[in-house]
Amino acid sequence: MTSTGKSTIINEFIGSKVAKTGAGETTKEITPYDDRGYRLFDIPGRNDELSYFSMEYVGFWKGLTGRLIVIKSTIKEMSKVVRLLDELKLHYDIIVNKFDEVEADEQESFKKQIWDEIKEFQLKGVDNVWFVSAKNPTTVS
Repeated sequence: MTSTGKSTIINEFIGSKVAKTGAGETTKEITPYDDRGYRLFDIPGRNDELSYFSMEYVGFWKGLTGRLIVIKSTIKEMSKVVRLLDELKLHYDIIVNKFDEVEADEQESFKKQIWDEIKEFQLKGVDNVWFVSAKNPTTVS
């Protein structure tokens, strides 16, 4: 989705501001970034989710060796995409970004909500769930 922090996460992985960040749609097309022997792809946020079902995107998802799905507050944001990945028998990690914006006394409940949604949607391809703050990467849970 738009403004979940995908570009900010790429910048943190690489260690420099290579991907444009900001509010709204900053990434207009699939953009590769190479660093330390690996390639990361930034993709445009799509608030309709159906854009990810084009042949271009299905081929893109299949061609990756690893997949990070970034959400902000609920699996429902990307439910069609993760279900597609499950149907294609692909594995992926879910990054719950902006975790530092969740009140400290609500964080455990929020984590449980995400895990409950994974069970509710019967997601099979989830390898890991990361609760992070891309702007404060030491805040990882």
